[in-house]
Amino acid sequence: MNGKIFVAASLAFGLLGAPWGAQAAQLSYGPNTAGTITYVGGAGNVSVTFSGVLGTGTAQFAPDAGNWSLSDTTFLATGIGGGIYTTSGTQTFQYNSTTPLDTDALTGTVAWTFIQDSTNQPKFFGNMNVTAVSGDAAFLSAFPLSSTVHIDFFSTFLNGPVTSGCALTFTICLDGLAATGGTATSGISSGQIIGVPGPVVGAGLPGLMLASGGLLGWWRRRQKIA
Repeated sequence: MNGKIFVAASLAFGLLGAPWGAQAAQLSYGPNTAGTITYVGGAGNVSVTFSGVLGTGTAQFAPDAGNWSLSDTTFLATGIGGGIYTTSGTQTFQYNSTTPLDTDALTGTVAWTFIQDSTNQPKFFGNMNVTAVSGDAAFLSAFPLSSTVHIDFFSTFLNGPVTSGCALTFTICLDGLAATGGTATSGISSGQIIGVPGPVVGAGLPGLMLASGGLLGWWRRRQKIA
């Protein structure tokens, strides 16, 4: 009996000492309300230009909403096969809350790492170094100064001439532009910035209580059988 109690207690204390699960806060943005992304293909590559891309009241962090923008820039995306284009393009992302009495604001340097094609809505992936941040405790905790966080977005549908070499039934894609030297444009459909993970509230003590209750019930049933 003592051995069983010891096992149950060990499991309970193990659950108490186990790391809590983690979840990351998210800043969602898009669609853009102004500006254009232009793609110019040729020689297996695509030149990407952002011009005046911004959104008004379309970025959201928890219950707060705000404005966002991506600075003007041009960079080369190099096709490496499989619908993947690597890039070292950089630009500045800015967010300012428009929720009354809320002061959340974020500025970061974005480094795009690759673009996923094989679709008529290319997806951009990158990292962002937080260079300035202000606001409430939750916002500061999610986006600490000098931290590096993940950023991505889906473009809107590409607008341009029909190209060949696209996957499935798509009639325009980056692969087609890169092969034919065509030009297309898009906006931003939706994107996200994933903040620094934090603990799941309530994961520790409630989990311990449930586990301990279950172990105690199991031990009592075993006692009756014995």
